[in-house]
Amino acid sequence: RNPVGTGFPILDTEYVAGGLSSGELGIILGGTGAGKSFLLAHLAHAAFMQGKTSVIYSFELAEVQFGLRLDSKFSQIPLTTLLLDTKGELRPQVTKAIDEAREKINGDPEIIIKEYPTRTATLPMMKNHLLQLQTQGIIPDVIIVDYADLIKPTARYKEKRYELQDTVEQLRGWAKERNCPIWTASQTNREGWGTSIVSLKTISEAASKAMVADLVLSIGRDPDLVQAESACYYLAKNRLGRDK
Repeated sequence: RNPVGTGFPILDTEYVAGGLSSGELGIILGGTGAGKSFLLAHLAHAAFMQGKTSVIYSFELAEVQFGLRLDSKFSQIPLTTLLLDTKGELRPQVTKAIDEAREKINGDPEIIIKEYPTRTATLPMMKNHLLQLQTQGIIPDVIIVDYADLIKPTARYKEKRYELQDTVEQLRGWAKERNCPIWTASQTNREGWGTSIVSLKTISEAASKAMVADLVLSIGRDPDLVQAESACYYLAKNRLGRDK
């Protein structure tokens, strides 16, 4: 295995054998506004700090919006503060934080963000983009897709759940093909809203998405956690060791 750590020491050392590895698919499961994109940004930051290059495909957020989440992660400046910085006064502070992070690591990793409008890009389009990056000498160690439910399907089915299942299966196949880990996210149904423990039974549309994944990490935020500005991460599925 060639794992890329999640940036959560307890998770990496005690549960997931060092992180998600080449050819494996991880899914972040959460309700609307739970923080899926922020967790995906955290995973890109964690890879960067290990000297690994990430390519992020965003179907929900604009490149700038996803980039601001990374800026917040590097600089530890709250996202809301960065959003209000319309004159760019905090930019030097963010740049300094990124430069200092780069000085601490071996290698010269990058984080590439590519935005596609919702359900306009297929998996082959992402593959073509990655080939273009390859001609520039950029080879990803991690691919992040925000998120699978919003990819345009390559085949049409009568029911949406079959389209989603097919998309997730293709993502895992791409992870094998590229020999690198792929992280994506998926929505819960209403049962997953406002609860602290988000289990696999709350996955929306196609439960079979979870069957394909090697690792499913969910985000739960009940009213008490929201008030405490906290969240509960739950290891819903883990082929690499203990779960639940």
